Amino acid sequence: MASKPSQALQTLSREMSPSEFSKLLEKQVYPLLDTLPATKRARLLEVLEERTRKSVVDYRAKEKALLKKVRALEKHVGDNWKNGYEEQASFRGGEMMDKIAGEVYDWLQELWIWGVEQGNEVVLVHESLKVCLRVVDKLFDTNSREEFEEHDWDFELKDSAGNIIYTQKYEDQTRIILWAWRELLVSSLAQGESTNVDQIIKDLLEIGHAKDIVELLTEGDANGMAADEHKLHDEHWSDGMRAAALQLKKMLKKRKRAIDDAEDNKKKRRRRLRYLR
Repeated sequence: MASKPSQALQTLSREMSPSEFSKLLEKQVYPLLDTLPATKRARLLEVLEERTRKSVVDYRAKEKALLKKVRALEKHVGDNWKNGYEEQASFRGGEMMDKIAGEVYDWLQELWIWGVEQGNEVVLVHESLKVCLRVVDKLFDTNSREEFEEHDWDFELKDSAGNIIYTQKYEDQTRIILWAWRELLVSSLAQGESTNVDQIIKDLLEIGHAKDIVELLTEGDANGMAADEHKLHDEHWSDGMRAAALQLKKMLKKRKRAIDDAEDNKKKRRRRLRYLR
């Protein structure tokens, strides 16, 4: 017989299935945690929030782990180019591309809640989005017979209350990440963080995606569709965010020349890559 609740829980964690143990915690333990004295409750919240922070915005560790899986995929492609494409594929029963991309999009969910909904650590969320883009770009360039770009994702993102913020079938992989960037820019401006927004725009110019953000701010039609017939997914915006979006459009308009130059450079890089292939 255990003499402490922690000992009993440790035993049960080994004896019960993960789902059963989770339900037990939710029903019996979580309500008790809310009744702790204020000082202990505050300390526990600090520990949990720091743990959440590390899991969400430790982008260097995330990138290291994701790129390790990308390298394993690239090795598999090199060793099994002719017959291994089904294992490498993201939609023919294979798991390699699917798992890597799935981790990226699960991370996007966390980043949106942390940086956009809660307004935490915008700079680190921005760096994390850069990692997401780099990893997805590498998936496009694995040289597998089953190309990553042939598959569009069914993507859904929810806020912390479970409300659907973004849902789209057959969505372009890169567009999902760029949409999250747009959200970060708009929410940051709405909170008065113009310095962070300036730096993010500079980075987006450098990597050649500032024009994509402009397109994601285009006025939609009555059905919320942009000029390129993609949904804008801005129904959740507050009045403050809509005002910030107008401000962001003005900021980007002032950089039109730089944006056009960056877009031209991106097209030149793509042509060079096609030529080298």
